Amino acid sequence: MLGSPSKTARRLALWALAAQISASQTLPEKLIEAGHWKRARSIVESRFQKQPNDPLTNFLLSQIRNAFRDRESPMKFAERAVALDGGTARYHRRLPR
Repeated sequence: MLGSPSKTARRLALWALAAQISASQTLPEKLIEAGHWKRARSIVESRFQKQPNDPLTNFLLSQIRNAFRDRESPMKFAERAVALDGGTARYHRRLPR
């Protein structure tokens, strides 16, 4: 038994939200989430060459460079992502407080 109807409805709503979030992720985001950092790096660096002013690309490069223990460029890319799109909260989370 799944539980009361209200619990079941909440569970279904959470599953729908999770599916929606997953569907809205880009391929590099899915690769990063799955731990495929090298594959994500290849895609994101290629995208950066074509679109250096894309905030998501800068944000992802910040994450990727950090994962590969780069000590200098992650902050530069995080700051650039925020400068390009200051309204996205997750970009701000890459910056020190």
